[in-house]
Amino acid sequence: MQVSTFKQTKANTYFAFATTQLISLIEQLSVLKNADNRSFIQLWNQENALGLPNGNGEVIGTYPDYTIVIRWGSGETCETLQRQLVLS
Repeated sequence: MQVSTFKQTKANTYFAFATTQLISLIEQLSVLKNADNRSFIQLWNQENALGLPNGNGEVIGTYPDYTIVIRWGSGETCETLQRQLVLS
């Protein structure tokens, strides 16, 4: 029972981190608009790698249409958080 609770707590922590990362990137993309955002996305992805096991992210598209994907874990425990957005 304790092991199961620990695993669920750990999974919730990773999901919360990924959600925070997603929100952070959305806010930054909203501010940058058409500006070159590659350096920010690179830094954001370094944070994904530090905060999530095997964490990495991807930004697909160009302003104002993006799909943001964050992945973490491996094998059967691989998780993905994805959000499509149109900025105005």
